[in-house]
Amino acid sequence: MTLVGTPIVPIMGDTITTVYKYELDDLGTVRARLGWLSSPNLLWYGTAGLAYGQTKLSTSVQCPLALPPCFSESTTATYTTHTSVGWTAGAGVEWKLTPVWSVKAEYLYAELGNSQHNTIVYTYGPFTSSMTSTVHREQDNIVRFAVNYKIF
Repeated sequence: MTLVGTPIVPIMGDTITTVYKYELDDLGTVRARLGWLSSPNLLWYGTAGLAYGQTKLSTSVQCPLALPPCFSESTTATYTTHTSVGWTAGAGVEWKLTPVWSVKAEYLYAELGNSQHNTIVYTYGPFTSSMTSTVHREQDNIVRFAVNYKIF
């Protein structure tokens, strides 16, 4: 994730603090798995497919010495939610412990695209400053460990 912006121009002597918060709330995948049995109980596999997720991006600015103070304007803090669709690929290994129990370790790389941004605006006197936060590329690296129980 890369955040790019045009800075807000401070009032002389003011300290400006900009706060970014980016969250991946939900992540789901629909994948195929292709593997090789190196022994009757050990499966090495590759996996790839569709990834989707819901992300949140919030941006706010604090400039306490400015007149008016940044927090007094509703446009100096913003929050957006976005659902993204992309792709995922990875690899893993699964070991069959018993006929119904197995354990696995898996690595996944997921990329959800780059279409989220928001803008904050601050007006002081006859001037207006703005800053846009943009997520250029949402990438996630996931390592998972699992214990599986076979029902059927």
